[in-house]
Amino acid sequence: MLIVLLVSVALVWISGWTQPAAPWDSLTILVDGSSTVAPIIQAASALFAVEHPNVRISVGVSGTSGGFRRFLAAELDIVCASRPIR
Repeated sequence: MLIVLLVSVALVWISGWTQPAAPWDSLTILVDGSSTVAPIIQAASALFAVEHPNVRISVGVSGTSGGFRRFLAAELDIVCASRPIR
């Protein structure tokens, strides 16, 4: 439940962004992690895309540990986790 709350807060925060300034015509947000959280993020990103068509949200599923590793290596913007980080 905490994960859903954190992701919701992140998407609300992101939704406050305006369209990227030129020369950018798009923005990509990289999300990866838990396979149990991914369907929720995919549904949320589809709804987000309706209002922000220039923003692409890429959702990967490498597992919670894999998501944490990628996040700590600065490869992701958001990590989906089904447990606390160790």
